[in-house]
Amino acid sequence: MIRGDLEDQSDCLVLLAYIERGRRWLSIMTPAQVAIGSNCSRAHRSTTARTIRRNRFTPDFGPVFYRGRLDGTARVLVVGQDPSTDEVLAHRILIGQAGQLAQNFLSKLGLTRSYVMFNTFLFGIQSAALTNAIAIDSTITAYRNQLFDFVKLTNNITAVLAFGAYAYLSVTNWPGSSSLKVIKLSHPTSPSGVAANWNSQFPAASSLIQPDEDGHVDTSPYSTTNPIPSTDIPRYDLPFGVPVWHGTGGGTHSQRGKASSFEKQIIWTAP
Repeated sequence: MIRGDLEDQSDCLVLLAYIERGRRWLSIMTPAQVAIGSNCSRAHRSTTARTIRRNRFTPDFGPVFYRGRLDGTARVLVVGQDPSTDEVLAHRILIGQAGQLAQNFLSKLGLTRSYVMFNTFLFGIQSAALTNAIAIDSTITAYRNQLFDFVKLTNNITAVLAFGAYAYLSVTNWPGSSSLKVIKLSHPTSPSGVAANWNSQFPAASSLIQPDEDGHVDTSPYSTTNPIPSTDIPRYDLPFGVPVWHGTGGGTHSQRGKASSFEKQIIWTAP
């Protein structure tokens, strides 16, 4: 559970993020925690962005929570790393290049919709700040584990797919994972070895995961010499009004500003 006193501003920050954008999950919070969050909101809202920057996150466009099913029909929990600009714009995780590559792996398993996705971090984190310690920070881990617990309680989860070292670290620091099969996968945009890793892990994943009714299992291996193919993000995974080209084409459609505008500007370009 989240620590009750929340004397440290970073505690307050994390709780605020979940309260402000995670109303679907308020049912797993105690009334005391909701009240504490309200006090945090009044007392610390002006210092929130400054606190996150100190912790090397990029907070100004807010947190990004999930993608997939929240209605109890998920059979696979997918865990990623952190949101980038495409994810911020869509308010869904794993939308950009990495997400479209991961979607291809799901498609090969025959999964078209029976999944729910969460990241290790709610906010984008600068690469130089990525460490094991911040991934398993006690406050971040405590609430992330509550989300994972709620997913496990309300869905028939048969497997966890962890894309990347930090995703795997977050899953292995979740006590609830001890009764689940966890597949450790390379991050989709790792510089090397992704195809070989995904090929080696595919049989185990396929044996655990039943395809959706409209899915087709593709057991052909990934080429280790050609780029991994991407799959467009399903439109039903995105909020109403997101442009039809966002989350498609295998790449990103946005980038952060340069230099002093890095945290304050996202450039979104239509194809």
